[in-house]
Amino acid sequence: LNLANGEKGSAILNTIREKGIYTEVVFYSSQGEDYVRNELRNFQIDGAYCADRADDDFIDKVSHVIETTVKKVQDLNNMRGLIMAETSDIDKTMFEIITKVLEKNTGGISEKLIASIFENVNSKVTEKKDKFDKYNGKRVEKILADNVMFDTSEKIKAVQLIIDIIDHKVTSPYKNGGFKTSYSEITKKRNLLGHETHAPVDGKIIVGTGEHAFEFDDEFCINMRKRVRKYGNDLEMLLQLIISWEN
Repeated sequence: LNLANGEKGSAILNTIREKGIYTEVVFYSSQGEDYVRNELRNFQIDGAYCADRADDDFIDKVSHVIETTVKKVQDLNNMRGLIMAETSDIDKTMFEIITKVLEKNTGGISEKLIASIFENVNSKVTEKKDKFDKYNGKRVEKILADNVMFDTSEKIKAVQLIIDIIDHKVTSPYKNGGFKTSYSEITKKRNLLGHETHAPVDGKIIVGTGEHAFEFDDEFCINMRKRVRKYGNDLEMLLQLIISWEN
């Protein structure tokens, strides 16, 4: 409540509230919980918890407030939006990595990468066959711009090829199919979150049906977000490496 520079924590909270952020807040003071409650009455602040820093339960109280706030974010519908948004950002980063490698011929692998892209896309093209034949071996940018022929799975394959060829500390954990295998697990869960129904089973939230069904709980949320952020950060490092690459 009383900050070292003479400011009041309540004044800072008002600044936060003015930005439209109405999350829970814990106010504490070494002068005791009753002192904090009396002070806050003067400011008419809602959504505030009071604590005494000297109390044995201080850490527990703060932790429980944080956990309550996190659980709101980890609601199923919120998580669907978060994972879809974060993996979409990763899709964009993968696309940038591929196009930069082709543009700069990073490591002299653009020819091999182009051949791999056409090979992978060719195996799944049916209704786009005429378009594929028109651009085959000549206009790879047309293939990259087609979200049906060059979807997320094709981006993953292309990025895996780049990872396997470029030797760097950021690529080493993902060599020999490591990125394709591990990140494909994330995209499967993303697709289930985005498209499958969910139902309560024995007090648990189960997303999807059959062998691919999974339990949606706090552990799933934490694990998914940690993994997605790690992939995003590692791919961003790879992109910056490629941008700065000197052939």
